[in-house]
Amino acid sequence: MMEQIRKAITIHDVAAAAGVSVSTVSRVLNDKDDVAAETYERVQQVIAELGYASSLAARGMRSRRTNVIGLIMPDVAAPYSVAVLQGINRAIAQSDYDLIVYTNGDVRKNASAAQESYFVSLLNGSITDGVIVVTPVATNFSTAAPIVAIDPNNESPDCPAIISTNRDGALQAMNYLIGLGHRRIGFINGRSELVSASRRLRGYRDGLAAAGIPFNENLIEIGDYTTETARICTHRLLQLDDPPTAIFAA
Repeated sequence: MMEQIRKAITIHDVAAAAGVSVSTVSRVLNDKDDVAAETYERVQQVIAELGYASSLAARGMRSRRTNVIGLIMPDVAAPYSVAVLQGINRAIAQSDYDLIVYTNGDVRKNASAAQESYFVSLLNGSITDGVIVVTPVATNFSTAAPIVAIDPNNESPDCPAIISTNRDGALQAMNYLIGLGHRRIGFINGRSELVSASRRLRGYRDGLAAAGIPFNENLIEIGDYTTETARICTHRLLQLDDPPTAIFAA
């Protein structure tokens, strides 16, 4: 016996079950005040009973707003991405907006600017009211909708951006280790093509220079912001004939 395929509930189904016109259901969905209270309650009850949900695209076409924010990030499992997602989710929870998340790759791979631009166009077309892009490599986005970048991988993004204090944070970490008496400090950086990685390396080198400690390339390992690679880099540093007494994993 073949399993019966359930048909998606449409606005026409709601109208038929409630005994009203499609336009009346639409007015209820848009909270128009010209619908009789009894009719409004009946339509809402039918919507709940049938489990009807208006599509984001249809909602956007009706009201020009969807009350949805799009989030595009490279890897939801990466510690950095998890922290960003938690912060955004806390802010969303205090508003009347919903969140939709797209992933565009893996922290160990080069993200595609074309793919990022495609996702932004897709989400900002009719699904969301605005988009947040985490660590984008694209330098510009063809969209009139609001967009914010978090830690963009270019020096001058063409949209509002939230940029971490990568160099200053690395310098503070170095000052802490040097203050503990360490002079031979290993450094595990991120992928060399990333702006965040180059800024953290700058902070590492500035910390050494300020303390009068010579820079030693043998103490530098290039990672990819993953725990697995950091473990391998740490092992290599500790296997040196003169291993570091401390390691800064950026």
